[in-house]
Amino acid sequence: MTGHDTSSSSRQQGHLAVFDLDGTLYRTAPVVVAAILGAADEHGYPRPAEADILEFIGRGIGDLVRAMFPLPGSEELEATRLTVRRLERAGIRSSATLFDGIPELLAGLVHDGFALAVCSNGSHEYINAVLESTGISDHFVLLESGYHDSSKSVAMARLRRESGFGNIILIGDTPQDRQAAADNCLPFIAAMYGYGAAKLADCELSADGAADIGLLLRRWQASS
Repeated sequence: MTGHDTSSSSRQQGHLAVFDLDGTLYRTAPVVVAAILGAADEHGYPRPAEADILEFIGRGIGDLVRAMFPLPGSEELEATRLTVRRLERAGIRSSATLFDGIPELLAGLVHDGFALAVCSNGSHEYINAVLESTGISDHFVLLESGYHDSSKSVAMARLRRESGFGNIILIGDTPQDRQAAADNCLPFIAAMYGYGAAKLADCELSADGAADIGLLLRRWQASS
């Protein structure tokens, strides 16, 4: 899919499981770290520490580049962003991978009657590139991009309003994901294998892997 379809004929009733992309479905780090380090080398900048790069995964490429390369000029910053984007897209095409068990999880959820969506801070082009490269695009009925929004909460509010689903749950790996769920009065499952898990230890619902997500979602489905 290239985006969300909100016509009345496309709306489905039932249970909608909304997945964050980076750090929840997609093992983002290898591709993003390589793109940032490659851009640093191409432009002659000091290489950022890998730990600093990981902290900003999922924030959007603009925020990531600004954090890793505090450049004074807008033209220099934009040139660096384009380099990172080029290297990242090449990495997605050649080596994008999912976390263990994700393909089986998604197929099983669809079989059990769930509708699935993605809500990401990345652009629609980025979301589609990852889903298509990893072979899971057909599982999703809705794709929501928060690329131009002030927060993920805004994107989730739009998805919730336009989707037509009464039962919605969000699965993610960062405090921003948890806040998006809270701001929209939605239950939240913390993906503890992701990149922001250290700040989600107090979540009521947490999953150490894909199998745990499936178990928690089926319990939620049965109780709602």
